[in-house]
Amino acid sequence: MKKVYYFPLLLLVILGAVQYGCKEEADEICQSFDAQCGSAVPATTCCTDDECYYEFNGKKYANDADGMDALIADMCGTGNETSASSRGIKERLKVQTLELMAEARASVICQ
Repeated sequence: MKKVYYFPLLLLVILGAVQYGCKEEADEICQSFDAQCGSAVPATTCCTDDECYYEFNGKKYANDADGMDALIADMCGTGNETSASSRGIKERLKVQTLELMAEARASVICQ
């Protein structure tokens, strides 16, 4: 009969441990991105579990088509890149961003 009293106590301890282990804030995960277009300084891609952005030379760029275009133009210059190589840079940037977003989401323990 005494085991019945320990069961609710054990459940409370487990629940408390799980809540204590939950993170309140999402960690930001960042990784450098080299466009391989002659830029001396790489850009940085940063993601949390719900949003990403890019940073280059202290300026932040949104994670959208306009932000990517502006980032590539600032990194590589507007006249140096052909549209095909610009599309290739965008694709590599999208892949890296999706990987970082997945990693950031995996690092969040509780929702």
